[in-house]
Amino acid sequence: MREKKIKTAIPIYLAAGVFVLLGILIPLTGIGAILGVLAAAAVTFAVADRLIPARTVMVREPEPEIKTGDETVDEAIAQGRRGLEQLRRANELIPDEVLSAQIGRMETAGDRILKLVAQHPEKLDDIRRFLNYFLPTANKLLAAYARLTSADVRGENVAEATTRIRDSMELVARAFERQLDRLYHDEALDITTDIQVLESMMASEGLLDQNEFKNNKGKDE
Repeated sequence: MREKKIKTAIPIYLAAGVFVLLGILIPLTGIGAILGVLAAAAVTFAVADRLIPARTVMVREPEPEIKTGDETVDEAIAQGRRGLEQLRRANELIPDEVLSAQIGRMETAGDRILKLVAQHPEKLDDIRRFLNYFLPTANKLLAAYARLTSADVRGENVAEATTRIRDSMELVARAFERQLDRLYHDEALDITTDIQVLESMMASEGLLDQNEFKNNKGKDE
């Protein structure tokens, strides 16, 4: 992870506002008036750019390309990497801290999912819906959010749409995390079975008190 400074667009809006306002108040009939208004807008931009701090976001370093030797698996992982890169770019553009944290959770879970599939290619079919629907849909919604919030548009429809997108991202983040958890189901089952066998053998050898064995068996069940 590394820090990245993202400059705010507010100075541009302020400079544009000053230019429009002065253009209304001062007749732009001569070159001097036009240059004066441009100078005022430039000064406004420079002052605002200096006073308004840039936003700091944590950006993941690009992951090295993963090759498993299976063309189908490699292409699926590459597809997932492209989707996660879109998430990272969206995170850099969106100033909302809560939404940014949710996107960060998606990135973390998505990265772990792809790494796990690279290690266990047989799990590829388990993440098809994640790759082909959940990840692309999350990117589509975030692109719409960035577009709506960056546009100089206000209204009930825009407010409702951006609110619904913000609210849905928590559900999407949970879906990513649950998808990751499900991939560990078989491993968790194997661990539980190994522990049960170990306890049974220890009990048969007299290395485990019968009460302890019964208590542990009850917990497993």
